[in-house]
Amino acid sequence: MANSYLTGKNILLRHLEVADAASLFKYLDNDAVWKWLRHEQPTTENQMISLIQDILQEVSDGHREAFAIFSKSENEVIGTTSFFGNQVNQLTIEIGGTFISQSFWRTGINREAKLLLMEEAFETREFEQVIFKTDSLNSRSIQAIIDLGATFEFTSFNHMQRPDGSWRDSNYYSIAKRDWDH
Repeated sequence: MANSYLTGKNILLRHLEVADAASLFKYLDNDAVWKWLRHEQPTTENQMISLIQDILQEVSDGHREAFAIFSKSENEVIGTTSFFGNQVNQLTIEIGGTFISQSFWRTGINREAKLLLMEEAFETREFEQVIFKTDSLNSRSIQAIIDLGATFEFTSFNHMQRPDGSWRDSNYYSIAKRDWDH
């Protein structure tokens, strides 16, 4: 990241830290937030710490760059989002792993976070393509991805198991740098 954070009108994105656990536990304590995620919902702050440590291990392994979504109005972290993938070849990067407090759904916060990351990906890091993937049953996420201007690419069947053991089909979408209109 060129700066230590990315700032928008309503939010600030900065690297995720274990110290964000209390705020994330408070804001993400809702079954609806976790319905489509690959992680089980933490039921204690210690479980949230463990989840953040797992995410930070993926960061350490070079598979992920995780950001806290800091709400300027709340003055607290209300969610998280990430870059995934090979950041060495400068071709393609994935945006995902997004958890946002349900009280901020349909407020534009998720869109603002995604636009900040796309701007970083295309304009600062000069990637050629941004990928999004979501559970094929998650109609809310699918619509949000389409509203960003992404194009459906394909469905990967039985792509991963959900926490309940059922198999998830994942829809993949993309936006090419040449189509980035910001």
